[in-house]
This record gives sequence, C-alpha cells and structure tokens, in this order.
Amino acid sequence: MLVFGPYSAIPRDEEFTIFNLSSLTQRVERLPGLIVPSNIPMEYIEIDGERSFDNWYCEYVLNDPVACSSLMAVLQSINSGNNVYVCISDYESDDYISMINEAFMKIIQSRYEIKYSIINEPSDFDYVPKDGCDFGSTNGIKNFDDDIKRYMELSIANDIACGRRTQLYDE
Repeated sequence: MLVFGPYSAIPRDEEFTIFNLSSLTQRVERLPGLIVPSNIPMEYIEIDGERSFDNWYCEYVLNDPVACSSLMAVLQSINSGNNVYVCISDYESDDYISMINEAFMKIIQSRYEIKYSIINEPSDFDYVPKDGCDFGSTNGIKNFDDDIKRYMELSIANDIACGRRTQLYDE
C-alpha cells in the first residue's frame, strides 16, 4: 500500500515505512535529489506547462543517480510488501513543490501502474483501500525490473565518475 500525505496525518495504528518527499518536518529526512531548484526546470514549465514539466521531471529522476536511488528506495519498499507512507507538503504551501509532488506521483502511477492514495488527516486512512497488489499490471513490474537494472548501471557509472572504486567481480 502506498499513501501520500502530510507528516501530521501518518496513521499511528498502522506500520509504515516512512519517506519524506517534500514535507517541512525535520523528523523524517527528505529523500535526496528529488527537490530540484526551481530555476532549473522553469523553461519547461513556460513552454507547455505541467505536461512539459512532468516529462522533464521523469527524465531527470530516472537519469540522475541520486534522484533515481530515492525513487528506487520507495519502489523497493513497496515491492518488498511494506506499507509505504510518503510525507508531502500540503498543497496550499507552494505551487512549485506541489508540481514536484504531483510529478513524482505521476511517475509512480503511469510508469509502474502502482495504486496510491492521498490523505490529509489521519481519519482519511479509514477510506484507503487496503487489499490487492500494489502493481496494477505485469507491464508496471517489468518497468520496475528494467529501472532497477538501469539504476545499478547509473550507480556504477556515478561511482566511477566520482573516482570511487567499484568492484564488479569477486577478486
């Protein structure tokens, strides 16, 4: 099960793996690499609005080693059968952060066909579906498997580019 909402709405009577995408809380460290400075993608927002930004953000997340590792942490937790709660800022706080929240959710929904819910307060959790497979199709699972492989390749390339020794084979 995947749920997005403010830190204050985390259901206390359920066990969740908790991540922080955009919440201002300091109790859960933010996932690194997913909040990009607003001056970087502004040209995409101005060209074609939300759709261009969503496409740019998806490419960024899938190709940046740090952002991709954050996405993979969430997906691997879901794939392991954990209930996952992702803390987000409320929609009234900042338009740009709201765009990032929505773009991140769209990646998960469209690329991996993972069902999710958004709650605003703990009592909303009573209405969240709690059964069934998180992945909506075998195509979503295939994309997940392909992206795990790509993430591993990105990680190795990033380690090499940063001068870190990467052990590829048993020595």
